[in-house]
Amino acid sequence: MLDLVDQDGQVTVAELVKRFSISAVTVRSDLDTLASVGAVVRSHGGAVRRVEATQDYPLRMKETLHREEKVRIGRAAAELVKPGETIILDSGTTTAEIARHLKRV
Repeated sequence: MLDLVDQDGQVTVAELVKRFSISAVTVRSDLDTLASVGAVVRSHGGAVRRVEATQDYPLRMKETLHREEKVRIGRAAAELVKPGETIILDSGTTTAEIARHLKRV
């Protein structure tokens, strides 16, 4: 079961019943057991692959990732702001580009 979840990212109870020729009750019980030990996450009618938290890169590295796109987004977003308008920006490397371009508006 775990191999199938790893391979496809998700499985359904019906698919496992057919593949292993076992009852839906047995499949649900097995998926519940796998979920209880953190091997999968139960979903309605099946289970999905457990997703680990993504790695958070240092700020200096994030600034270089997709740099050209961030600059274009920052420029385009800043051009939408009219003089006298107030906006709120969240933190992030793309929003920092918006702020840099707002200085020029």
